[in-house]
Amino acid sequence: LDGSGYPRGLNAEKLSRPARIMAIVDVYDAITADRPHQDGDEPINALRYLLANKQLFDAELVQLFIKCLGVHPVGTIVKLTNERLALVLEGNNLNPIKPKVKLFYNAKHGHHVTPKDIDLSDLSQELKIIASVKPLDYQINLSRLLKEHLLL
Repeated sequence: LDGSGYPRGLNAEKLSRPARIMAIVDVYDAITADRPHQDGDEPINALRYLLANKQLFDAELVQLFIKCLGVHPVGTIVKLTNERLALVLEGNNLNPIKPKVKLFYNAKHGHHVTPKDIDLSDLSQELKIIASVKPLDYQINLSRLLKEHLLL
C-alpha cells in the first residue's frame, strides 16, 4: 500500500483489489515456503507479519485471508498441551484457534501413537494448541504423513 511493492511501485490509490490480494498471498508464500537458501517460517509468524504491517497490506483483506486460511492451516503440525503432535485436518471459521486435528505422535517420548481425530472446539475438549512445529524437528516425513492422513 505504501508504494514499495514490485514491479511498478504503485501506491494504495492505484492498487486494484486483486493486486492487494496477490501482495498478501505472495508475502505469505515468501515467508512460509522453503527456499534453497532458507527454510520457510511457520504460518503463524507469517500471519503476524501481515497483521503487524498495516502500512503495507490492506487490513480488511488480511483478515479475510486469515479467515479463509485459518490460524493453523490444513496440513500444519501443531503441538498440544498434552505433549502430543497433531496434524490440522480442518479449519474452524467460528474459532480459528480451535481446528479439527489428528493426534499422531507423542513428542515427550518420541514415538508415533494410534491416530485419533479431535475437534478442539468441542466444549468437553480441554486440549489446546501451544505451538506450530516443523516436521524435521521430530524427524517426521510430512509428505508421507499427509498421504496417510489427509489423502485417504
